[in-house]
Amino acid sequence: MKQDERTRAILERILGELLTLQKWAGRFDLDENKVLGICRGIEADVNEFLVDPISENDREAIDDILNDIESGTISPAKDDVRRRLREAGVSESSFLRYVDVCKHSGDFGEAVEAMANAGYSYVRNASPNKEMKPNFLGATTYVELVDTTKNAKNIACQLPVIPRIGESIEAINGDLQEVVDVRHVVIKDDADQRYATSCVYVYYAPIETTDDAS
Repeated sequence: MKQDERTRAILERILGELLTLQKWAGRFDLDENKVLGICRGIEADVNEFLVDPISENDREAIDDILNDIESGTISPAKDDVRRRLREAGVSESSFLRYVDVCKHSGDFGEAVEAMANAGYSYVRNASPNKEMKPNFLGATTYVELVDTTKNAKNIACQLPVIPRIGESIEAINGDLQEVVDVRHVVIKDDADQRYATSCVYVYYAPIETTDDAS
């Protein structure tokens, strides 16, 4: 292996490991298969992340287009947007990457929503799923909180750690609850019965106070 190829392989492995850490930290928009492909040096997967930077001139041109969409000067339809991009000399790839940032930051929300409603397939919608946003607090685990009182409903949530028996849970504007049982339940995948996953069920009950006991 030549020195340049070796250096590239090392950098690709570092990129893959960094993306693996981001995936662990809650960046759910990362495709784990592509991350593995980067770690293994698959060129197509690597090139997808090695994109050219968006210059300040490109950013200003994109801002002008989005402002014009919001003011109604131009149509949010894909063909019209592409025409403006060609006139400005901005690639659609740069435009869509910038729109991705806007979807998360909330900037140009009306323009993004208008493009989505006009059938711009990549844009999808103006409000990204919360799971798509990076979680800088670290990894979380999907947990079903099970209220042991009669006719109560389960509460689905993401927790940084799994509570242990005897620990307490206090909901916003709610009473203090005690964890009474923790179960790891294996569930079959509905789409493919060959696979199964484990779901954590945390059972809790109200903590009796002195007043309750009397």
